[in-house]
Amino acid sequence: MKWTLREGRRGRSSMSVDEFWELVSVTGGQVDDDALRPLRDALGCLSPGRMTAFGDHFRAALKALYTPAHLEQPVRDVDGPPGAVLPMSDDVFLYMRCAVVGAGRQAWKRVVADPAALAARPWQMADGELLLALVEDAYDDRTGEVFELDPSGDVSADWLEIGCGLDIKVPDPAAGRWADLTFTDALNADAGWRSWWDRSGRDKLRLYPFVTPQPSGAARVRRRRRSIDVEIELGSAWRHGHHPQQLADAAVREIQDLVEFAAAQARLPAHPDWPAIGPVPDDLSDYGSVGDDVTQADLREAFLAMGLSPGQADELLAASDVGEGRA
Repeated sequence: MKWTLREGRRGRSSMSVDEFWELVSVTGGQVDDDALRPLRDALGCLSPGRMTAFGDHFRAALKALYTPAHLEQPVRDVDGPPGAVLPMSDDVFLYMRCAVVGAGRQAWKRVVADPAALAARPWQMADGELLLALVEDAYDDRTGEVFELDPSGDVSADWLEIGCGLDIKVPDPAAGRWADLTFTDALNADAGWRSWWDRSGRDKLRLYPFVTPQPSGAARVRRRRRSIDVEIELGSAWRHGHHPQQLADAAVREIQDLVEFAAAQARLPAHPDWPAIGPVPDDLSDYGSVGDDVTQADLREAFLAMGLSPGQADELLAASDVGEGRA
């Protein structure tokens, strides 16, 4: 289906609230991949100015649902067991709000006016992420900029944040976790490194490596107003080692490589000397060890915390051989 949208008397750089909800309504109140296809086509026809305006309205619609009263509500997923309440997390709260917006203007107005309406029905929680991704991609394509959910949000004092994702069966050795945390803390505490990163014009560098046995080498750099975000796939070979110091050294080198990759993207000058973090301590009990000893119960809890429905978590577990017989 080809979409052509009139610009209206408000001009090419504006979009009324009514026009925004008219666009959202093409999904028929659903946010699964098939239902979102007409919206994807419609957004692809917008001028950069009107795409910016659509993003402003979408951001405002989500913000109207960002209240303590909404956060306190028990929420359920349409794919979950009847009556099952999802554990609340930042991702669950975000995707829930996306699902409410995708359900249409009337549903959104009811929930804005009465937070308890969230608990009155299940929502397409997992598919709410699809709607957000669609808006982010369309915004990037049409404007050349990264869509910001909250461009005025507070930024912590740390300039470097690392959130590492692990593929199933990839170990997370305690010595590596110690090195990750200790080295990152050392970089954040160093005024010279803070000053160096300030030259990027951003407050923060966010690194999101995903570790997998067969990395594609894909990397995505998002230049946000207040941060540069790097999403990248990395190999897992070093994580299968057994010598604590070698594991820690490999973890540090991985962070160094990621920071240097981001620095090249930001065209920064030579960086300060790397901080030294000393030898691995004998006692690593505070850092645990996640990997081959992980159970299905551990994985299920992690999947639910990520915002997956109980049914989706069970499907993923059924497809894996992790912790069989030890759930």
